[in-house]
Amino acid sequence: MRGPDKNYAVQVKLKLKQALLQKLEDVSESVDCLKSSRTEQFLCKHSIQPRSNATLQAKVVRMVVQGKAQTREADVVKEVKRGSMKEKWGLTLSYRITNFSLELVVTKVAKFSPADKVGLQEGNTITKVNDWKIEAMEHPQAALSILLSGGFMLSLGWLNGSQEGEGWVELGSI
Repeated sequence: MRGPDKNYAVQVKLKLKQALLQKLEDVSESVDCLKSSRTEQFLCKHSIQPRSNATLQAKVVRMVVQGKAQTREADVVKEVKRGSMKEKWGLTLSYRITNFSLELVVTKVAKFSPADKVGLQEGNTITKVNDWKIEAMEHPQAALSILLSGGFMLSLGWLNGSQEGEGWVELGSI
């Protein structure tokens, strides 16, 4: 177990040298395979950046969202408090994404739960959680993580009224 080939630092340097040796042989090589399949929402920009006069390497930049979420102000904003971390908020939620906006709707409220005590009802659309605009989020898991990280108190804003239509996906119970 001795010698330079067994040394971790030497192995890493060798791997880095091998990684630098990968070059584009033909400058006209296409990078169209990097385009996103969701072209209606995202634009994938790619370019070839020169590293030196001898070699060229491909560089992919961050995707740009094409569209803006439409957010609405909440009809009701209330503080929801629970007695312990073991106690659930008493909500079952569903979501759908329409026009670049995430809609989070309450599908069930447990009796005598913290959500029931502040007046949250089935069909209400949650628009704000701790001053985060839910409708501006891209992923429902992001909204769920904000709800779950609330601790003993949440500031919830919602729109009164029932949401109807198709495309609702159950998010879960919290």
